[in-house]
Amino acid sequence: MKKIIFLLVTVGFIFSSCEQQETIQETNTKSVPATNSISFTYRDSLYLTTYTISKDSTVIWDNKEVGDLYQKLMDLPELATLVKEDGSIVYFNNYDEVPIEKENANVLRSSTSTLSSFAINLYKDCNKGGKKYECDKNNYHIPPYEIGNFCYMKPLSPSPGYDNFNDMLSSFELFYLGDIIYPLNPCSPPYISPGPAKQLFVTLFEDINFGGKSITFTNQNATSLYVANLANYTMTSGFLGIGSKSWNDQASSVKFYAVGRF
Repeated sequence: MKKIIFLLVTVGFIFSSCEQQETIQETNTKSVPATNSISFTYRDSLYLTTYTISKDSTVIWDNKEVGDLYQKLMDLPELATLVKEDGSIVYFNNYDEVPIEKENANVLRSSTSTLSSFAINLYKDCNKGGKKYECDKNNYHIPPYEIGNFCYMKPLSPSPGYDNFNDMLSSFELFYLGDIIYPLNPCSPPYISPGPAKQLFVTLFEDINFGGKSITFTNQNATSLYVANLANYTMTSGFLGIGSKSWNDQASSVKFYAVGRF
């Protein structure tokens, strides 16, 4: 009888020890901060680091230099984002640093006597939905072609006044009609030579008069540049995604460009 009691006590002790060990292992697992990673491209250089968040919400960067750069970028009031043709994203300090052919876009090239012909459509909803604004380049400042304040948009109908389109843009499409050829013979009328543009650009700005953060979309050797949903593009990711917001319903001004083939 004593042997049976001893055996039961021993078995109970073993089970109790196993449960305590499992509890300790679970506690240790929970106490170890999860390791995350972040990568971004700044001025065509790729940066990558891992980080953990401690119990008191302190971020511990594996590479502090990269972490500090990321935080600095997210705090920039004029952070510029470039979305390349393949969908990759590059960050710059401001719009002036974005490497696009601003000086060669939309200008009359006397050596070939050509000028690009294009227009942009702006939509209130994604996928070309909702209210639409057709913005032909001839109706806006040249060069470059731009709309400095969405608070004063020209409506499609021939009605007086302007529409307030500020912070309402969700999708857009830039059309390239071709190069306008001006023959050397002054008696010959100009004509459009259809075909893809060398490069198309659309830059949206957070504030009126091209201020605040910006995002630039590009497309090469194409006849159009279409973005179906600005909610897919981040204006600011906040701190590690906390408090982030997209470009949907955020734009207040725009510049659009086309570099012709000739």
